[in-house]
Amino acid sequence: MAEHPITDKLREAVLDDSQSFNSLAAETGISRPTLVRFAKGDGTLRLDHAETLCRYYQLELVKRKG
Repeated sequence: MAEHPITDKLREAVLDDSQSFNSLAAETGISRPTLVRFAKGDGTLRLDHAETLCRYYQLELVKRKG
């Protein structure tokens, strides 16, 4: 299991997105520097920013069975 599964999935979504950080920042309201630091692994996200990215990329938290 990944060490930081939520962070890893969000970072993967940001890095897999073909649009620029400027465009993503404009669409989400999260600053470009915050997105760049997060994508590079140099920083984390505030919870409200993580929620914004989850909504933007249509990601959701699902409890595993077992």
